[in-house]
Amino acid sequence: MCVNQLLQDEQIALMGYSAKNDPSEINKYGRRIESIGQCLRSFAYRHRPYFPQNATRG
Repeated sequence: MCVNQLLQDEQIALMGYSAKNDPSEINKYGRRIESIGQCLRSFAYRHRPYFPQNATRG
């Protein structure tokens, strides 16, 4: 998958992560973000996923 698609998918997952209140939904989006982050490791730049401050990680 190309880096642009991965970054787009990450942004969509981050929006879902920010919008959820249910811990199971937050965990689902958190796992998706982490999965995308793993895919981004194969690219040449260092990537750190952003987790919104207002959302608690479960």
